[in-house]
Amino acid sequence: MNSECDRFSRTSPAGIRSWIIMELVSLGAFVNAYLRAPLSPGGAAPPLSLSHAPTLLAGLFVVHYLNRGLISPLRTPSRSKSHVMVAGMAVLFNICNGSLMGAYLSSPAARAFLADALARPRFLAGVALWAAGFAGNVAHDEILLNIRRKARKGKATATATATAEA
Repeated sequence: MNSECDRFSRTSPAGIRSWIIMELVSLGAFVNAYLRAPLSPGGAAPPLSLSHAPTLLAGLFVVHYLNRGLISPLRTPSRSKSHVMVAGMAVLFNICNGSLMGAYLSSPAARAFLADALARPRFLAGVALWAAGFAGNVAHDEILLNIRRKARKGKATATATATAEA
């Protein structure tokens, strides 16, 4: 039984395409806000050097969203369809999320707070924790992809066997 809001509706975009759009919107909004620096006097963009702590954090955000929004979905064999309302709400959330994070990291308040961050052990431990989490995420994505590939291969084998028997 199909309803107006189920995942089999004609208004459901393809899963991988909708995931990429939903996630890359955040990246675009973030980069736009970070470079425009709307909370800085005169909109002065922050230095684009990894020795500048806010830019380092911005770089980590970009790496995370490139993986989450582009690399991971393109490696996925398939994804379930998303209803257009789900995709739309995710786009709205990600525009807000990316814009707010980019605006804050480029702000004078973030620059002041992170002024000596690269010399603080807690900040460096946080970056190391991010790296460990990112590596774990990538490793476990690979495990899940292998499970999906084996399941898909098993279905293909079962279908071929059933066809041969018929």
